[in-house]
Amino acid sequence: LLAPTIASDVDGAYLGADRRLHHTAGIHYSTFSLWDTFRASHPLFTLICPERVGDMAQSLIDFGEQHGRLPVWSMWSSETDMMIGLHAIPVLADAISKGIGGFDYAQALKLSRRSMLDADYRSLGRYDRLGDVPSDVTDMGNDDWSLSRPLEYAYNDHCVAQMAKWVEGRSDAAFSRRSQNFRHLFNPASGFFCPRDSQGRFQADFDPEAYTPHICESNAWQYLWSVQHDVPALMQLLGGRQKMAARLDSFFTHSPRDKAALPLF
Repeated sequence: LLAPTIASDVDGAYLGADRRLHHTAGIHYSTFSLWDTFRASHPLFTLICPERVGDMAQSLIDFGEQHGRLPVWSMWSSETDMMIGLHAIPVLADAISKGIGGFDYAQALKLSRRSMLDADYRSLGRYDRLGDVPSDVTDMGNDDWSLSRPLEYAYNDHCVAQMAKWVEGRSDAAFSRRSQNFRHLFNPASGFFCPRDSQGRFQADFDPEAYTPHICESNAWQYLWSVQHDVPALMQLLGGRQKMAARLDSFFTHSPRDKAALPLF
């Protein structure tokens, strides 16, 4: 519960992402560690402090309006661009799905669409054209996280499609299609999601236990389950219910061969 932090003064004044003074009728929050918190902390907030969630959601929206894109990992009214995905979107979608008030649903959907269609940001243009992020793209430096990014983007796409259904009365077909992009990364030969290069070739020396620049702070065993929005489709890719259950058992009992290769943080 150390974050997000209150960034507005008693009169509602706060420094915006555009470095200008703004005022809120409620509370403006900052320090959204979204890659770390969208999975559990924010859904928990909707249960234990729903009266705060509307202000948190509007804070994300206000940041997006001032910055031009929803935050990835904001702190002190600034974008750090740390980590991956656009996980303000599932936070907003979760709040909308639970009927939490205090923020503009239509504005949340509009900004979510705009953020996911920002072709110049972190290979979103390539993702839109190709359905994945090629492993030989270096737009994020040495750690390209090319396998992790499209898997997380596909989940973000699903959230946009669901938001459209709740706000506009029908799902967004284009984002629903994009939410299936995880399929492009599944290699039946290995039984894992695997990095692909610009020619569509799966990584030849792929090791699902390895911690590589293509996978964000984990390995392919862990990212195998990153299809939380379509478990039946993942089950199909893994060969059915029984085979998926066996893979889950293996996931919890498997011990990596090279423990020395695990990253230290």
